[in-house]
Amino acid sequence: MHYTSVSIRNFRSIVDSGEIPLGPVTLLVGRNNSGKSTIIRALYLSQEGAPQEDGDVRVGAAEFEIDLKVGEWSRLARLVGGEALVDPGSTVRLLGNGRSQVRARLIDGDKFQPARLAGNVEPKNAIYPVLATRRQPRYEEQVRRDSAITVSPTDSNLVSRVMALATSEIPEARAFRKACRDVLGVNLNILTNEHGQQRLGVQIDRFTEIPLSAMGAGITSALNLLLSLSSSQNKLFLIEEPENDLHPQALKALLDLVVSAARTNQFVISTHSSIVMAKLGTVPGAVVVHSKSDGKVPPVSTYDVVSSPADRLSVMQDLGYELADLDLGEGWLIFEESSAERLAKEFLIPWFAPRLLRLRTLAASGTSRLEPIMQDYLELFLFAHLEPMYRGRAWVIADGDESGVSVIEKLKLKFPGWPADRFINFDRADFELYYPPLFKEEAERALSGTDKKKRREAKRLLLNKVLGWIAEDEIAAREAFSQSAAEVIDKLQAIEESLLALGRVPGGVASP
Repeated sequence: MHYTSVSIRNFRSIVDSGEIPLGPVTLLVGRNNSGKSTIIRALYLSQEGAPQEDGDVRVGAAEFEIDLKVGEWSRLARLVGGEALVDPGSTVRLLGNGRSQVRARLIDGDKFQPARLAGNVEPKNAIYPVLATRRQPRYEEQVRRDSAITVSPTDSNLVSRVMALATSEIPEARAFRKACRDVLGVNLNILTNEHGQQRLGVQIDRFTEIPLSAMGAGITSALNLLLSLSSSQNKLFLIEEPENDLHPQALKALLDLVVSAARTNQFVISTHSSIVMAKLGTVPGAVVVHSKSDGKVPPVSTYDVVSSPADRLSVMQDLGYELADLDLGEGWLIFEESSAERLAKEFLIPWFAPRLLRLRTLAASGTSRLEPIMQDYLELFLFAHLEPMYRGRAWVIADGDESGVSVIEKLKLKFPGWPADRFINFDRADFELYYPPLFKEEAERALSGTDKKKRREAKRLLLNKVLGWIAEDEIAAREAFSQSAAEVIDKLQAIEESLLALGRVPGGVASP
């Protein structure tokens, strides 16, 4: 890593941060204006070219101090003794007043030796900044080598950087173009205007093109990061809110690249996204730091490392993570369709398998959502350090049609360490076929439609009719379902036996 910890004093909203540990991935979470970006900007000051402002020095102070505990990849150098790199484990202090150049000092006991900031020209740079303020209204169209290899806090040199990799066949160029396709779904081309100038964009046909400046904010915002990820090793990435302007699927693809790159690079990332937290918080050695502001004028930011399972789940809830909103219970029972989930939760489980009330039930609303939900389940518990405790405590049930059978087989392959009986198919193609004989004709009629919207509405109306019928005589309804849904009941009771064999989860819900 470049830095294993940072301590900040009198910088922006920070009076004294204390020592903040940094991992291969460090996630900064907290409300707006709570001090997340302050840490990122402080770290960036260790590289030449980082912007400074008068407001960097806290009100009432003469200068700020930033202490960096140096890791094995550091590019900070001594100014004496041959300008050798600073030894790992040393502490370098950055001093600044917001106006003149930041000064670096190597702390040697009670002595200070001058040190040099990391350079901002590739490949000797230390940091790639991907800041929220990087997007530009227009881009430099003149392609220059010096611009292409200079690391800038903005995207002004984006065209020069991309042009170097747009058509080349070197490994970094191929990796970059593949990342553009996988994450953004585009193939970038070099376009030539009527004056012979080259620019970037997407070629639609011989006569139609979309220049980079006219493309969506999500594409241009992600390009610089994709460029750096494609060729980086032993670098520090400072990223503000990577989720901005990206579709969730594109974001997940981008995060997969970050996870892979974290083996040989270091990341400090601010985020408001539960997707980012769940995905990157599971990287071995990841650190989660929660920033808070006292709300006063001027504000004071404080930082806490989030490590306990309860605290990590609390952070996920604060970010809107839907699985964390539901109590953890003893595990999960995930149904393909909402009709199956509701009838099982409200009636079949209480009637025939009451110990399953320990589980939290969830409807996926279709086979396409089953696999992502299971992935969310796994990432949530890995992030919260609960994965060993909850391993094997989710059951997925899909219909017996071709789509349902296919997704269950995929899940068995994706989770080979789980018992195969955690992934289940009903024998029948639709759950409505387990309704009592009284509803047989209506069920077949509702399922016969080819229009998905009309079919969904017909199933909803039928479910409401069944629920009304149950309410009129629950005893008779229980008897009828015991016959028509015998197979469903057998599967629920088998799950109940498996749950009892697992024993209780510490802190789980009370037994019914």
